[in-house]
Amino acid sequence: MPNTSPAEVLRREIASVLAAESAHQVPRICARYGLAEGTGQEAFSGKIRYVMNRLQDLSSNQVLKIGQAVQADYQHRELALAVAAVEDIDLPRLSNVTRRRLIAALDSIDLPGSLGIIAFLEPVFDLDAIPSPYRAQNSFYFERMIRVDIEQHCIANDDWKNSELLGHLGFVSCHQRVVFNLLERLVDPEIRSDADQIVLERVMN
Repeated sequence: MPNTSPAEVLRREIASVLAAESAHQVPRICARYGLAEGTGQEAFSGKIRYVMNRLQDLSSNQVLKIGQAVQADYQHRELALAVAAVEDIDLPRLSNVTRRRLIAALDSIDLPGSLGIIAFLEPVFDLDAIPSPYRAQNSFYFERMIRVDIEQHCIANDDWKNSELLGHLGFVSCHQRVVFNLLERLVDPEIRSDADQIVLERVMN
C-alpha cells in the first residue's frame, strides 16, 4: 500500500485489533474509546467495517489519540508501528545517509553507559519481536529472536560492534521515533556520566 497515508494505516490497525473481540463486545469497546455507539447487529455484519465507519471521518490527530489508547490496552506490535508512523509525521526527516553516519559515529562509544546492553535497549526496541539475523541463513533459528543473539554476541562473546548490533536491530529502516528515542537514551544523565556525555557530544559532532 505505497500510497496509503500513515493515518489510514493506523485506522486499519485499530480496526483489526478491536475486531478481534467478539461482535457483541465491539460496540461497547468502541464507545470506551470515544467512538460513536452502534448496535451489536451492525457489528455482527462486519466488525472491521463497524470500527472503520467510526474512524473514517476523524482527523489524523483524533485517530492518533485513539490508537495510542488502544495500544496502551492491547500492546499489539503492528498497531505500535502504525502509531509510531503517525507520531513521526511532524519530526525532522532523517535520511538513510544520516542514519548510517549515526551508526558509524556510535561505533566508538560505550553504548549502554552504566547499564547492561539489554536494559539499555529494551525501552527502545522490542527485543522479543525482532527476528534473529541468522534466521534467513539457517532454519534452525526459525523462531529465534534477536534478544538471544544480543546475549550471545554482546554479553557472552562481545564480538558484535555497535554498528553490527544497530544494523541487526533495523536502525536504518525503523521509524524515526525509535531513532530519536535511542538518541535520548544515549544522553540520559541517569545512564551516562558528565564526562561520558562530553565524549559522546564530540563523537556525534
